[in-house]
Amino acid sequence: MGAAVVALSIASVCRNGTWRDEFTLWYSTVNREPDSVRAHQNLGVVHSARGFFDYAEFEYKKTLEINPRDAEAHYNMGNAYERKGMSDAAIKEYQEALREYKTAIGLDPGNADVHNNLAGIYLTKGVTDRAIAELKSALKYDPKDSNARCNLGNAYIAKGFWDQAISVHRIF
Repeated sequence: MGAAVVALSIASVCRNGTWRDEFTLWYSTVNREPDSVRAHQNLGVVHSARGFFDYAEFEYKKTLEINPRDAEAHYNMGNAYERKGMSDAAIKEYQEALREYKTAIGLDPGNADVHNNLAGIYLTKGVTDRAIAELKSALKYDPKDSNARCNLGNAYIAKGFWDQAISVHRIF
């Protein structure tokens, strides 16, 4: 019995190294389970949080190789592309995420973050009408989303629609 306790103690100490941080955990999981969508997805999120967008992109691509219909992977890929300054690629991925959410849910997707992110790119590109439409969609699903509300007010200002901008900001 003493030998079993010692063996299990050693195994626990060795396993603790894997649980040291999120990167180590998900990297270890990807190596152990290379076809795990969740492991690749989460490793991509960890890379992205650390600013390693090329590595994040690699993991999201791997996720989409395993499951091409993963809406969250498309959304995260859009985030990575946006952070890398690849706005057209980001738009494509965000739109794909919305299509996949719609397919999975069976109705218009209620992901306010995707609509808000799309709007941000459209505002940057000067496509203000598209941005306004996306922000209205975001607020349809989450009326209390302060980022979308603030962005909608700014989009109205960009169009010179002062009354609408004041109305949107007054709700805060």
